[in-house]
Amino acid sequence: MPILMAIVGVWLEHTWIRPDRKKRIFLVEEAWHIINSPFVAQLFQRLLKFGRRLGLSFVAVVHHLSDVVDGAAAKEAAAILKMASTRTIYAQKADEARATGRVLGLPRWAVEIIPSLTPGIAVWDVNGNVQVVKHLVTETERPLVFTDRAMTESSLDHQLTDDALRAAELEAEERAAAFVEHHLGDSESTVA
Repeated sequence: MPILMAIVGVWLEHTWIRPDRKKRIFLVEEAWHIINSPFVAQLFQRLLKFGRRLGLSFVAVVHHLSDVVDGAAAKEAAAILKMASTRTIYAQKADEARATGRVLGLPRWAVEIIPSLTPGIAVWDVNGNVQVVKHLVTETERPLVFTDRAMTESSLDHQLTDDALRAAELEAEERAAAFVEHHLGDSESTVA
């Protein structure tokens, strides 16, 4: 695996770190698999460091932060997290939410709300400005983002109707707004 990562690393640097003014988005799904390699984690640090100047947006998707910060490249992973200007946190179990909150330095109210988040609602941390955000999904985007059901059920036998999806989205929005109102009032955070 280290030889493969070395080859991939050289290709990534050649492909992504170029001063040609083209805007690029580098998306790494299940990033914990490769961030745990110190060599690749160091490469990702370089991508983040030079990315803005070179028009590169770097997105790493990690489902459990503990998979990265407790791995072989923990030091590099911590540096990557520190350099990230935008962090989006979806629902997690309470213990994982507490660990995520500690690593990212989230306020207590954000850590408390994470386990109750529903699909489409997330905690966003943008340069220290922490907010609860509802993602608005258009009809065109709906088939692209509601993928869990497609992986576990037959789409013909168990497909939710558009009305049921809209009702679930509305309920999620109302729950998040009620939580924020109950715990924070209007002073610290908003549901957008």
